[in-house]
Amino acid sequence: MSKNNPPKILFALADATRYNLFVLLMEHAALFNPYENKPASLNCSSKLRLLTGLAKATVSYHLQVLKDADLIYSLRKGKFKYLFPKEAALKTLGSVGVDLLARYKGGRQKQNFAVLEFPVQENNSDSTKFFTKAMNFLTVHGYQKFGPTNFADNPASIKYNLLKRRQQSGLIEVVLSLKDKKIYLNRPAGDYPWIDKYLPEVKEKLQKFLALHR
Repeated sequence: MSKNNPPKILFALADATRYNLFVLLMEHAALFNPYENKPASLNCSSKLRLLTGLAKATVSYHLQVLKDADLIYSLRKGKFKYLFPKEAALKTLGSVGVDLLARYKGGRQKQNFAVLEFPVQENNSDSTKFFTKAMNFLTVHGYQKFGPTNFADNPASIKYNLLKRRQQSGLIEVVLSLKDKKIYLNRPAGDYPWIDKYLPEVKEKLQKFLALHR
């Protein structure tokens, strides 16, 4: 969405001077009384300059960045323009933290998508090598692999994470259990439609590779 864009809002508030200016603006905007002929609140650019000691050009620049991020709006009263935070933008900013935390927690929780039979090898070393070949096969077909990783609480399992190239997020977890000779395809808990789109493709390609090397 063009308005209340989280990356744009975060960028606008990433600068310490601009962030402090925004906080100062909010505090004084809360004191604004529209029924006063000459409001005593200091949420206008000229008074913000006096409060911060910043140059006119500097204040104007930072206020423009805040406006471009749809964080503030202005209201003329007499000869002054008073500045106010947009509540919708503040709600967006709050929801960003909630969403990121949910994704973080969801990323730690896994949901199983499929279980594949793993061809029996002579020993664990051969099984590990064969599993690595399967992962390399996927890298040739548009996937980037991260790993391998061993589980501290389960040394008989080996894990790779897969990411679809040109996809910004959404790791698939591919786990080989040496104990029960199975491959588990797991996805992070949560709403990841792009993962659901290419999970069947990963399953199909793995099945193809395993069938060719039985």
